[in-house]
Amino acid sequence: MSGKIALFELLPGASWLTTEGEVLPVPGFHEAWLEAHRDLIGNCRNVCEVVLKFGWISVAFFGGGYVELMVPDRRSEGVRRNMFRLLGPSRGHWRKVLVMAMDEEGYAMLEPEDAESEESLAIALGSGAPPAIAAERHASAKVVGVNDGTGDIVAERSCGANADGAESGGRRLR
Repeated sequence: MSGKIALFELLPGASWLTTEGEVLPVPGFHEAWLEAHRDLIGNCRNVCEVVLKFGWISVAFFGGGYVELMVPDRRSEGVRRNMFRLLGPSRGHWRKVLVMAMDEEGYAMLEPEDAESEESLAIALGSGAPPAIAAERHASAKVVGVNDGTGDIVAERSCGANADGAESGGRRLR
């Protein structure tokens, strides 16, 4: 094995997908990688800040075919294209993908058929669909939330302090 990682390759474990498609493996946890790679990420304090500052996608590929992606914006054509280039060719290797967009609360859950084409991915993400299919997107969107254990659906992701300095938290999804 050459050790060379192909562009947009879905690797087991944690990795970064840069805007150019380069895959940067993360041995262990993203936080430890951040501390060891200050030369690349500057003063970013956490995964969310790297995703937002650089437009990278945080990828975590777990056993059982489960993948988690943290993306800067699910509406961005470039982000969706990179997600498709990562997920489309590897559809036979994953079963579920949780997509968390750092610019909004909640998440989208994808299945392999959602990555058959860029158009099907846009529909599944419920946003930014091409005009010809925009009318269908609300009916077919798979945007869901996290159950907090009380039966309420909330998003529990935090990227740190918000503009007024308060810690941001989840909000009820409707």
